[in-house]
Amino acid sequence: MALVSVAFAGCTSVAPRSWELPSDVKVLTTNGYAMAYVERGQGAPLVLVHGTLGDYRNWEPVMPMLSSHFRTISVSLRHAYPEPWNGQGNDAAIAQHAADLAAFIRALGIGPVHLLGHSRGGAVVLLTASAHPELVRSVILADPAPFVTLLPDRPEVQAAEEKRTAISQSMLERFQKGDLDGGAALWINAVGGPGAWAAASATSQGIWRSNAWTAKTLVDDDRQPFHCNDAARITAPVLLITGDRSPPIYGYMQEGLRPCLKQVTNAVIANAGHGMFRANPKAFSERVAEFVADH
Repeated sequence: MALVSVAFAGCTSVAPRSWELPSDVKVLTTNGYAMAYVERGQGAPLVLVHGTLGDYRNWEPVMPMLSSHFRTISVSLRHAYPEPWNGQGNDAAIAQHAADLAAFIRALGIGPVHLLGHSRGGAVVLLTASAHPELVRSVILADPAPFVTLLPDRPEVQAAEEKRTAISQSMLERFQKGDLDGGAALWINAVGGPGAWAAASATSQGIWRSNAWTAKTLVDDDRQPFHCNDAARITAPVLLITGDRSPPIYGYMQEGLRPCLKQVTNAVIANAGHGMFRANPKAFSERVAEFVADH
């Protein structure tokens, strides 16, 4: 382990705090924050963006195959592991993460990149690709988290979003009482199906637990203004991925988003739900690799 407290070329300032990094993890300070990432492989740059309760480690099930084809970079967003964040501060909202991601790509000097985001990471990617289309070569969105402003106006959609909000709030209440596992389990069982937390590996549970407080912005993130004209600013081709067992809210988001995009392709991963890259990593990797190779 190494202690990190330095700034790198292209940085805006020295990071305000330091923390330990695993030996295979790099760090690049952008927007005043030390963003941790792992990088493997050679070729076209493919940047992976994790979702709620996640960090750069989320993508390990698909890193071997993706990095055999591409220069694959998995990044931890602001306050995700390896930072041991306690939820203090107000700089972890989705707009901040999107700005950080754009600054990260610029600082690495690797744009335009292929940009893959899962769940909330997909929503981050949407914001980044809309605001900075010049940085993006293609976009892959795996069950992007819903923006309320894009959801279809139907009773069942509203009910699904209200249920999601209630679960988010209940999760945070558990965290505030010190019950990190109970709160994380609520969320994982909601998006992954009943028993998903108990069935998960100790490694996955550890990832979710260590990123508990990064979920504090979820309710507000869903209400980040993002409209059809914002999505239309994305000039790169887009691949929308879902699992055949994903919760309906993610399908509603794709339903609202799809007509707004200039170039869109759809894919369904069989025998998989919201955590599709864990449930069926081979099929997921093959579909992503095929799309990236074509663009």
